[in-house]
Amino acid sequence: MRGFDWLLLAAKRPFRLTGTIFSCQPEGAVRRKANLAMLKLYKMDVQPPRYWETWGNDDGSHTVHWGVLGETGETKTVKSSMPKKATDTVQSEVDDFLSKGYRPIEMDDHRILLIEYAVDCFGDSEDLDKRHKLESKMNETLGWTGLGHCDGGSIGSGTMEACCFVVDFDIAKSVIESDLQGTAFENYTRIYDERAFAERELSNSFKKL
Repeated sequence: MRGFDWLLLAAKRPFRLTGTIFSCQPEGAVRRKANLAMLKLYKMDVQPPRYWETWGNDDGSHTVHWGVLGETGETKTVKSSMPKKATDTVQSEVDDFLSKGYRPIEMDDHRILLIEYAVDCFGDSEDLDKRHKLESKMNETLGWTGLGHCDGGSIGSGTMEACCFVVDFDIAKSVIESDLQGTAFENYTRIYDERAFAERELSNSFKKL
C-alpha cells in the first residue's frame, strides 16, 4: 500500500527520498535538506496537464510514476546496478523534467475538494466507517492519477465530508464522480471547492448589505 502523506517545500529546493537528497534547484543555489517521502512535479501550462513523481521503497529501489493528469499513467521501478545507483538514475530524470518546465505545486496552491454526504444529526458509527473507507479509496484514486490526496474529513450538524487536496479541481471532480459511480459512495450530496464556495458566500453577504 502506497502512502500519500508528503511534505513539499518551495520549488527549486532539494528533496530527500528515503535518505537521499534529490536536487530540485538551479545551479549555484544554496542547498537545503528536506525529509520528504515523495517528489511530485507537474506541467500545468500544457493541455492536457501532466505529472511526474517518484518515491523510495524499502529495498532501496525507487518507483517512478508519470502520465496525463487525471489518468493512471505509467509506472516503473528503478533499481541500482553496477556502476550506477538508482538514486543517480532518478536524479537524472528529475533534472530532465525540470528542464522541460515541470515544477512542484505547494500545498497552499492546492484546492480543497469536499465530498459531502447527508447524515442524521452527528452521524453514527456506520457513517464514520463509511467515511474512513472513502478516505482510503480517495487516497488511491487521487494518488494514482497524480491529482493529490485525501486529508481526513469531518462529521456533524447533518453532513459528513471527506477532505481532499487536489492540484486541479475540475479534473479531480470528474475523476471522483466516475470513480464513485455504482459504489456504496455514490449517494453524495455534492462535490465542491471549499475556497470557491466560501468566496461565493462572502460575496453574497456583501450584496445583502
